[in-house]
Amino acid sequence: MNIQPTLNSADITLIKGLFDDFEIRFEKKIDVLIDTKLDARFEEFALMVARGFEDTNGRIDNFYKEFVEFKEYTIYRFDGLERRIDDLSITRVKYEDHRALEKRVRKLEHKLS
Repeated sequence: MNIQPTLNSADITLIKGLFDDFEIRFEKKIDVLIDTKLDARFEEFALMVARGFEDTNGRIDNFYKEFVEFKEYTIYRFDGLERRIDDLSITRVKYEDHRALEKRVRKLEHKLS
């Protein structure tokens, strides 16, 4: 014996309404869930970008400090080199003057010995 339930139009409308209501609520929950996940992802991405810029700024600041230190060190070294060249030019003896002085010292040494 095969018994088939009979549905009238009111029952079909009620079932259809239940499924439509379920579908609407399910879509709303999915939309809220997706929006929440997307907001979290965008916030996470924004924080990553901000941290990246902070790191970049820190590296640029460190490079600038090292560059300034190198520049000051180089200037100091060039100033020292300039002083040594000046001292050399002031205290340098011409070869002819040295030779003349050497002759005089030899004569004096010869006379004293």
